[in-house]
Amino acid sequence: MNHPQTTALGRARPERSGLAHSARRESVLDDFLRRVSLWRNTLRTLTHVGWLCVAAVAAAFLAILSDAAFAWSVPVRIAIDAAALGLLAAAGIAQGIDLWRRRYDASRTARLAEERLGRSDSLLINAVSFQSDALGGSPVLRARVIRMAEESVRETAVMDVLPARPAVRAGGAAVIAAVAFGMAFLAAPKLFGMVLPRFLDPWGDHPPYTLLSFEARIAPEPVFHSRPATITVEVRGPDRVEEARLVFQHDPQGGDALNVSIPMFRTEDRTFVAEIARAVRSTAFHVETPRGRSERFELQVTEVPFFEEAKARLEPPAYTGWKAQDQPLNQRGLRGIVGSRVRVAARSNLELSAGRLLLHPAAAKGQAAPDPIAVKLTPAADDPRRVEGEFPLEFNGRFELSLTSRAGVDSQEPIAGPLTAIPDRGPQVSITNPDEYLVAVEGWKVPVTVEAVDDVAISRMRVFRTVNGWIPVPVDLERQPGQPHVGRAAYEFDLDQLGAQAGDVITYYATAEDNFPGGPRSADSRMHTLQVISQDEYREFARQQYQMDDLAEEFETFRKELDRLGAEREELLQQLDELRKQAEAGTLGDEDSERLEQLEKQLEQFARDSERLEKNLEDRAQQLQLYELEKEYGEELQKLAKHLQQQSQNSSEVAQSLSRMRQSSGDPDDARKQFQNAEEKFRKEQEPFDDASREHLDSMSQDLELMRLADSMLAQIDRLQAVITQQRDLANRMAELAGKTSLSADEEARAERFAKEQELLQQELESLQKDLQEAADAGRERLPKMSDSADSICEKIGELQIPADQQTAAQASRDGNGDQAHRHAENAARKLESLQAEAGQCQQCQGLQDGLDGPLSLSRQRLGQCLQQMSQGRRVPGLGKRGQGQGQGEGGTSGGQGEGQAQGQGQGGQGDGLWRPGQSFPGSQANMQVAGPRTQDARESAKNTSMQSDGRGRGIAPEGVALPADNESLNPESRRFSGSSGGQLRGVPVGYRDAAEAYFRRLAEERTPK
Repeated sequence: MNHPQTTALGRARPERSGLAHSARRESVLDDFLRRVSLWRNTLRTLTHVGWLCVAAVAAAFLAILSDAAFAWSVPVRIAIDAAALGLLAAAGIAQGIDLWRRRYDASRTARLAEERLGRSDSLLINAVSFQSDALGGSPVLRARVIRMAEESVRETAVMDVLPARPAVRAGGAAVIAAVAFGMAFLAAPKLFGMVLPRFLDPWGDHPPYTLLSFEARIAPEPVFHSRPATITVEVRGPDRVEEARLVFQHDPQGGDALNVSIPMFRTEDRTFVAEIARAVRSTAFHVETPRGRSERFELQVTEVPFFEEAKARLEPPAYTGWKAQDQPLNQRGLRGIVGSRVRVAARSNLELSAGRLLLHPAAAKGQAAPDPIAVKLTPAADDPRRVEGEFPLEFNGRFELSLTSRAGVDSQEPIAGPLTAIPDRGPQVSITNPDEYLVAVEGWKVPVTVEAVDDVAISRMRVFRTVNGWIPVPVDLERQPGQPHVGRAAYEFDLDQLGAQAGDVITYYATAEDNFPGGPRSADSRMHTLQVISQDEYREFARQQYQMDDLAEEFETFRKELDRLGAEREELLQQLDELRKQAEAGTLGDEDSERLEQLEKQLEQFARDSERLEKNLEDRAQQLQLYELEKEYGEELQKLAKHLQQQSQNSSEVAQSLSRMRQSSGDPDDARKQFQNAEEKFRKEQEPFDDASREHLDSMSQDLELMRLADSMLAQIDRLQAVITQQRDLANRMAELAGKTSLSADEEARAERFAKEQELLQQELESLQKDLQEAADAGRERLPKMSDSADSICEKIGELQIPADQQTAAQASRDGNGDQAHRHAENAARKLESLQAEAGQCQQCQGLQDGLDGPLSLSRQRLGQCLQQMSQGRRVPGLGKRGQGQGQGEGGTSGGQGEGQAQGQGQGGQGDGLWRPGQSFPGSQANMQVAGPRTQDARESAKNTSMQSDGRGRGIAPEGVALPADNESLNPESRRFSGSSGGQLRGVPVGYRDAAEAYFRRLAEERTPK
């Protein structure tokens, strides 16, 4: 609507002045328009903010999910944060500009209102224009238009002009976005909790999102300074973790490096462990795995003093001559000799103000423990972390060591342990060789070895000897070089020089003294005994240890070694023959050098083996002859030894010629000629590997086998003779039960013992019957007459039913029927005695001399002597020996009647007190050594091994076979000497004792040091 404008300025001015005055007052229209403008800006701002919030939530979701997926680095996160802040700032600036552009303007606001209210009369616009003098017109018109506009807007609300729907939609969207964000946070708090801090603090050490969870445990709790620590991490989650590492912000062991990585070791399926050897710094750490890393954990190190090192230096007393020794001070304790000076030093991880050492003496039995003794330890001048102190070691007990830091903190784990003061005990001495009881043949030299030991040092060693009970004579021993606390010395009894003869008894013992400052202390060894025997007595013993089966076995061993050398010689000859043909044809070249060298080594080894066997055979041939046939046996061995010596020499010459050929030094034709000559000599001289020598050795083996077969049957006949004697003895003793059908208690005890003896005799008879039959079957082809006699004996034992009589006698004796027991025992004795004739016939060895037609053939007289020697060497197994001499068995005594038991059944007869093979010394069943020509030296041997194959005085065996021991270890039967009857000179005939006493008295006086 166009209003006419008044051009009369004079009239209009007052009106304009009036309008201007009214404009200065807030009209209803102006108030409405202002409220519409404000509402419009508010709605627009709220709408923008709402949608901005929606966009921000979406961007946050995108950033969170992308970081969870890609674990953005710090620069990327900073860029994302910067972009977000930039966009937010841009949105704020844009909103400010928009508000500035849409600041309040009455005309625009009126036009907006008319448009939104749907008015087309421009009432509000004209009214605004009239109010601002933008349009001319009459005052009435102006007033009327303004009044109409005010009345039009008076009842109009601003929300009618601008509805709130856009702002509500934006706010709703913002609320929905916020609710979605909150729900997502509640659904995945770990995701938001791990990712949001990474964007809010991009420079901070926040781990990327991972599905794993980490639980770290640190042990011990607390961790003390410089002590080891163990970090255990349990990794939970859907993914399996194969490896893990600890990453420390600072080096926990005190280094300057940052982000120190330490590998962890798997202990269980989801558990990893890492060790810190020395934790000295508190620091943060996290766990890294291929599937993600953990948050930060804290390693707290407590500053407490503890022991890095604790040691003691022991300075022994001066008289020991020992050097000072350092030893660690720990729970194992402190040990040293009494009087030692102990210097203690302890080092800590922290600077120390003092140390404390408490010594707790051990309480005596039944008394209260003494008060502890405190030893103050002071810091060292050159190291404030070390304390030192000292004390004398004088008693047993325990110690306790603790530390105090300069801050006044005491160590949590003191060192405690036993305190042991070892007293200097006296020496110990023993005679290690020979054994405590030794039997030596007269004229022999017996080496004696004495050993002594002391805690500190041995100052003196002596041997006291006495002959036949005279006053002991001391002899100072010269110690062998060695350690001071161990003394070894050697002494020798020269029986020839001492004038000792068969029957003399030498007793001796050793003494050792130490260097104790309060006066030397001494100790004595056990008393040893040496008894002298004659050559005949020694031979008797040696035969018991070396019998025909041993001789045959020894020769077979020599034969096997000869056969081995013969096979080697044949192989060598084949190679030498090929080599000789090549040498004659002149086809030997440098390529054959290795073959020549190998053949040379084989020849040298053959020479050494032959020489070794030659020496063994020669030594065996020179040994003492025990049997008559050993003369011929030794001669044959010497022949073999001579032939082997020649074989060794020939093979050595061939080896030397090969060496000259191989080295190509000198004239090659001359070297080839020497080889041909040596090879021809080696080939032609075949003894003892030729056929004639083999036949001769076979004949010798047959002779030895024949003697062994005869000896086997004779051994069983000897057993039979022993059983006959034993059965007659038992029957005579059971005569006291004759005619008695009931027995007293004492008689029942004796009858029980008789029954046991009868059963043993029955078992022995059945055993020898079986063994005799086997021996007869083995010798039937070569000794038919002896075998027939043995068969006859075995048949008669069965026909006469002797074992049945023995069994009946034993059972009747056990049942208390003395008369029946004696009758059957007597029948068994008579039947056995009836076998004496057949036994004597077998002992004649019919056909044995005719069978010995080889190198070992003997005359009838010498064969008889050999058989007698073989009989002397046999001991009846299981029954022991009976007859004259010292009483046998438990409780047997010389010179009196007594009943032996167990192993030594028999009666003691009259004896001359001399030792016999099989006897032991008075009151002893100890191991005994025997020294003589077949044993070389008296050395220590194992107990109870005298009857083993390697300890029978066997001759020297070839290589690969153990040589015999140099002494015989005898575990005798139960014979015993009598007590001290007969004076001090035991074993010396009464008629010679006066002269013997004078002799040994003079000998003792000459040996006594002046």
